[in-house]
Amino acid sequence: MKAYHLFNPEHDLALANGDRHFIAPRNIREMARDLAPLMNVVEGSPQPWGWDFTAKARFIQEGIPEEELPTDESLATLRHRSERATAHHLLCTFRQEHLAGNYTGESLIAKSIDEIAGYAARHGHILLKAPLSGSGKGLRHINSEALRSSGNVGISSLKKVEPWITALIRRHGYLTAEPYYNKVQDFAMEFRVADGRCHFIGYSLFVTDHHGRYDGNHLMSDAKIEELLTTYIPRETLHETARWFIAHYTDIIPTEWDTTRFPLYFGVDMMLVDHRQKPEKKSGTMSPEFRIKESGFTLHPCVEINLRMNMGIIAHEVYRQYLAPETKGLYRIALFADNASLRTFSAEQAALHPATYRDGRITNGYLPLTPIGDDTRHHAYVICE
Repeated sequence: MKAYHLFNPEHDLALANGDRHFIAPRNIREMARDLAPLMNVVEGSPQPWGWDFTAKARFIQEGIPEEELPTDESLATLRHRSERATAHHLLCTFRQEHLAGNYTGESLIAKSIDEIAGYAARHGHILLKAPLSGSGKGLRHINSEALRSSGNVGISSLKKVEPWITALIRRHGYLTAEPYYNKVQDFAMEFRVADGRCHFIGYSLFVTDHHGRYDGNHLMSDAKIEELLTTYIPRETLHETARWFIAHYTDIIPTEWDTTRFPLYFGVDMMLVDHRQKPEKKSGTMSPEFRIKESGFTLHPCVEINLRMNMGIIAHEVYRQYLAPETKGLYRIALFADNASLRTFSAEQAALHPATYRDGRITNGYLPLTPIGDDTRHHAYVICE
C-alpha cells in the first residue's frame, strides 16, 4: 500500500454512508491527494486513515487479496463501535465509577423528538449529534434558554431541526444530546492498540472554530501540555483518566478485530469546563494561554471517540520528529482558492518566517509538510517559535 492509498479523509463520510461503493465529493478526494504525504510521519506497518467497507473495496480493486484484509463482519462491528453511542456508554460508565473527583459530563441517547424537547427544557442550551459524522459535523445547537424562561419549550421550538432529527432517528434509531458546556480548552488523549495491547501515545492540544470544526494543533511536548492542563485540574486526574481508557479499550475496539495484523488508533476528545460562568460561544484561537486560572474547573473525560487515525496523532508525530526540544509550534492545514494563492502564501511565509535548525530539527520559522504540485490547493505546514 503506497502512501497515497493510505490517507482516506473520506472515512467518516464513508462510515456514515455505509455503502462500499461510496464515492466522496471531489473536494474530499482532492484533499486526500494533496495531504497524502502526512501519513509518512506515522511509523509502523501501513494502515489506512480509517478502516471501512469503501477502503476495503478500493484495496481489492488495487490487487490486494481479500484474505489479507479485515473481514466484512469485523468491519461491520468496527463501524458500529464508531458510532457516538460508544462515547455515550463509555462516559456513563466512567462517571458511575468516578462519582467523586474533578469530572463532569453527561449525554442522552434520544429516540424521539419528545425526549429531545424535554432535555432542552431541562438544560436550556444543548448540542445534538448524529450517530455517525465527521469531526465537527453532524451537530445542531438548540438554545432554548429564552423559551424556557417563558415556558415555551416543546416540540414547536424544534421545528427548524425536526426534519434532520426525524431522518436520523428513522435511519439509526437514535441521536445523542448533551448540555452545552462552558469550555475552557479542547484536548485529546491518543492511543494505539497492537498485538492485543493498548498504550498511551500522548496528548493532542487542538483548537476548533466556532462551528466545532478542527482548526489546528499546538505543537509542544506532552510534559508542557500537561503543565498547562494541570493549571486547572490535578495531574492525577489526567493520569487516572488515561489508565482508565487503557483498561477499557476493549469497550472501544471489538474483540474480534485482529490488532496484530491491523493495529488501530483511537483518540478520546476531552475538554476542561468552567462551571462558574454561563457558556458562551468562542471564536477559534490558537493561543495556548487560558483565560482564567482559578478553581471551579472540571474534566469532561469523553466528548468524542475517534476510532481511527486523526490529526492529533499526526501533530504529535510532527512534533516528535521535526521540532527541536523545547520548541513550540502551530500545526495547520489550510485550503486555498487556487494553486496560485497557495504558492503565494508559501513564499510569503518562507520570507516572513525563515526557518532555522538545530541538529537537523527546526527551532524557528515556517516548515511546509506537504509538497505543492501543479494543482495542489490543500497545504499542511508548521510555524515554529
